[in-house]
Amino acid sequence: MSVSPRRRDQVGTDSVRTVVYYTDAAQIGGAETVARTLLAELDDRFEVTIVGSDASVVDHIAAVRPSANTVLVPPITDRRDVAAMVKLRRVLRALRPDIFHANLSEGSSCQYGLLVALSIPGLRVVATENSPMGVRSGLSRRIKRFSAPRFDAHIGVGRRAAALVEADVGLASGAVEVIPNAVPVVEHRSPAHRAPAGSDSPVRIVAISRFDPVKGLDVLFDAVALLDRGSLSPFEV
Repeated sequence: MSVSPRRRDQVGTDSVRTVVYYTDAAQIGGAETVARTLLAELDDRFEVTIVGSDASVVDHIAAVRPSANTVLVPPITDRRDVAAMVKLRRVLRALRPDIFHANLSEGSSCQYGLLVALSIPGLRVVATENSPMGVRSGLSRRIKRFSAPRFDAHIGVGRRAAALVEADVGLASGAVEVIPNAVPVVEHRSPAHRAPAGSDSPVRIVAISRFDPVKGLDVLFDAVALLDRGSLSPFEV
């Protein structure tokens, strides 16, 4: 499977209509939540097909865009899984999208799917890095170092996250563009009853994440243990 050089021709905005939104996630996390927000707000002139290997993840993302089509493909387990790569390529050739947008939940995700997309002449390839965590292996680093310069757009969700991706892979500063991740605007009203200042009601600190070491909940608890509670207002975590 050869990789084609990127075609950066100037095409009118109205002609770019079909998008494949690709995820290889096997569980729902922050990256998939961002995907839902993006696709819910994406202009209707874009025709979206969500392609992934986990039905629950694909359906979760697609639920916010009723017009979207969905396609399930076999997961690409490793570099030897040529059959799954060929299957994905056939799907992309059949769909004939203008844009292939890979939603990376962590540094090494979607790496083989991106190589497949890069092998299709004329297909614009976008990769969004949702995590500042590094790639899983030296092989993954070499793959990304090879493929990243060939992306039509390489996006990070924050300046620090983009810089960490660049440093981890060995990309030039500024190679990863920054578009802040999509967060819906929600109006929050103050509670009708708030504990008066100086009362004994504790302040409650709430951290919400999936139960995964990468989220650093242990760091939060270690930090709380180091606090001098005698000098602070009562609080609960």
